[in-house]
Amino acid sequence: MDDLYIKKKMSDYIESFAFFRETFIKATGIEDYENIMEHFINFEVSMCDCEVCREDEDDIHIHVPTDDEDTLPDWD
Repeated sequence: MDDLYIKKKMSDYIESFAFFRETFIKATGIEDYENIMEHFINFEVSMCDCEVCREDEDDIHIHVPTDDEDTLPDWD
């Protein structure tokens, strides 16, 4: 495959899914592929990435738990 655009989009998707999967498993303990995939697709469909929402990026705070954390973050 010589299409660099397609390769970049595939790479972005795989990295996004890997991050989602790892974070989902740490937060829920659920490792079932079908369950994770269902949530990932729901996330992709329901997330707004328009310019207005992206401009509010300063209000976004992402907590990535460390391996030794045993509590879930306060998302609110």
